[in-house]
Amino acid sequence: MLEESVRGEPRIIFSNAFPGGYLPLPMGTYDQDRQRYSTLDKSAAKQAYQYNKKLKKCTLVGKEAFMDLQRGNRSGFSRYMRSEPVVQAESVHNLVGRADGVVSHSDEGGSLFVKNEFFLMDDECLDVYILSDLPAETVTRVLELMLELGIGGSKSTGKGSFALLGFDEEKELIQDVENANGYVALSNFIPDREDPTEGWYKTFVKHGKLDREYAAGRYPFKKALLYIQAGAMFKSDHVRPWYGRIMTDISAIPNVVVNACTIALPMRVPE
Repeated sequence: MLEESVRGEPRIIFSNAFPGGYLPLPMGTYDQDRQRYSTLDKSAAKQAYQYNKKLKKCTLVGKEAFMDLQRGNRSGFSRYMRSEPVVQAESVHNLVGRADGVVSHSDEGGSLFVKNEFFLMDDECLDVYILSDLPAETVTRVLELMLELGIGGSKSTGKGSFALLGFDEEKELIQDVENANGYVALSNFIPDREDPTEGWYKTFVKHGKLDREYAAGRYPFKKALLYIQAGAMFKSDHVRPWYGRIMTDISAIPNVVVNACTIALPMRVPE
C-alpha cells in the first residue's frame, strides 16, 4: 500500500479531527451580514465590531452552514461558529537521558521543563473523515486498534486513546456544487508541485518523531516539514478529491514516509 501511495495515488487519507457536527471555517470567509459597519448607527456598529472580534477565535462552523458556504451562500453562517473544544493545562516533567533512560541532573537546575497538554471538554465527540478505496471492514478494524493504542505523543503512557463510536459513509459533503471554482482542505497538508497556489491559507512547522521500535533507535526524529493548515481555501478550475503528496526522504531510515495529503471538498470561492 505504501509503495502505491509513493507512486502518487494514496490509498487512504485522513482529515483532521473536528468536534461532532462541525467542520473547519474556510479561511478568507466573512459573514456578509456582519461587515456593513458604514450602514449601521454607532451603537449597532459597535455591537457588530465586538461580535466580529469574538468570531476571530472561532475556527469551526456547523455542517449545514458549511454546506451553504460550499454553494456560495456567505450570509448568516457566523451564528453557527464555535472555537476548539479543548482545555489547555501545563505539566512539569523531568528531563530523561536517551542513552541511559534515567533523570538527568544539572547543577544549574535545568532538568525540569513544562509541557502544554490539551484535553477535550466533557461529552465531546470528534468526527474524522476518511477518503479511501480500501474495504470498509478493513478500515474499521484498523481504526479500532489504532484508536485504542493511541494517537500522538505520550501514547505509551495512555494518552491519546479514543474509542470508535461509529463508522458511516458520508454523502452530503461531496455534493455537486454548481460553478465550483475551488476547494477547502480538511487536513493539514503539503502541496504538490502542480497544486493550486492562489487562495487563503496559514502555515505551521511540524517536528515529527518516529514511533515504536524506530522511536527507540538512534535516529528517532523526522525532518521539519512546513504544512498548510486544514481549512485552507484554494482556487481551482478542476477540483479533485484530494491534493498534496506523500513525503519521502524525511528520516535517516529510508522506508519512512509521511502522508501529507488532504481531502478536498468543492467550494464556490469568492472573487
